[in-house]
Amino acid sequence: VRMMGRGASPQEACEAILQHMVKTESENKESPCAVIAMNPRRETGAASMNAKFRLKYAVWANGESRLLDSKVVY
Repeated sequence: VRMMGRGASPQEACEAILQHMVKTESENKESPCAVIAMNPRRETGAASMNAKFRLKYAVWANGESRLLDSKVVY
């Protein structure tokens, strides 16, 4: 949220928090975690730590649903 408050996109913020988690604790690179974010403009972002845990998420906008895959960071 802080990063988006400073102008980052939801995707940039999601990737950055996972990178920070690994920088802080390298073992986190193997953890099965993912994050998702949305800003007030309804822009979304999602990232998974690694390919072991890929997040699929749905977005409903303008009367239609889209199924999306998170970006894998490591």
